Amino acid sequence: MFFRSLFMIHHSDRRVLLVLLLLAVVVTGVLLWNDNAPVPSQQAMTGKVTHDSLALPGHRQRGKGGVTHADVAGNRPGAGAYADGYEQREAETFCFDPNTADSATLCRLGLSRWQVNDILRYRARGGVYMQATEFARVYRLTKEQYARLAPYIRIADRFRPAAELLPASAQKRASARTDSTLTAKRPMKLRVGQQIALESCDTTQLKSVPGIGSYWAGRIVDYRERLGGYYDLSQLEELQGFPAEALPYLYLENGGKDTRRMNVNTLTLNQLHKHPYISFRQARDIIDYRRRHGRIDNLAQLALLPSFSPDDIERLSHYVEY
Repeated sequence: MFFRSLFMIHHSDRRVLLVLLLLAVVVTGVLLWNDNAPVPSQQAMTGKVTHDSLALPGHRQRGKGGVTHADVAGNRPGAGAYADGYEQREAETFCFDPNTADSATLCRLGLSRWQVNDILRYRARGGVYMQATEFARVYRLTKEQYARLAPYIRIADRFRPAAELLPASAQKRASARTDSTLTAKRPMKLRVGQQIALESCDTTQLKSVPGIGSYWAGRIVDYRERLGGYYDLSQLEELQGFPAEALPYLYLENGGKDTRRMNVNTLTLNQLHKHPYISFRQARDIIDYRRRHGRIDNLAQLALLPSFSPDDIERLSHYVEY
């Protein structure tokens, strides 16, 4: 009776048990088949590894005694400098034109794959080697390689610069014109005693001041716009690293009275904070003071706030209106 009740299983449960039993049989069969599979010999495994190493750049094939082909090539005198996974070969030396030599020719000269690709890309972009010395720009070309190849570089006449067709006197004139053009692009520097107005000068005029180039000219003009104008030459020293030797060549036309002023009663928090002399905390205190006490009529009211020092009040007096 007990065994009869044990096998009285619901139809759906019986189906689940049959599926589990079938899976167990399949797994058991796979495990038994793996145990009986033949083990490959050491020679077969070695042959596979050798085949894979030949297929992958950078792997070296080992022969008998654990000696690699790269080791044998490295012991040969004059072995080529192939360090990118290719079989090394002895570098040859012969006359060649870097503007017309193909990849096979360049490889025979002992150049690596990366150097050959650099030369071909340079020529594909329209680059031309006009002189033998320009070949020294090849990617990672060492001094030893260049010294070995330089005597064999031959540039065809069609690649030579056309200026060589001119007489020697004409070449000198062309060189002089080039030098004068470069000089014209660089503004002449002011002499001692000459000055320019700091309030109205542009970047071109500022670059004529000794010690000031494009970088400082741009910073001076940008700081002038953010401030609203300069009221004193010493403000330039607020720019970190400013060349002090440039100050004698600058002056203020109206004594710094033409600064642009801002109304502290109407500006927003962000507008106040944009000024270099007003910090975020000071801008917030101005907004809070206006909300609590109303309109600001003079800077003495701001002097009562702990965030404003006497120096801050003095600097702001040139830029504030009510």
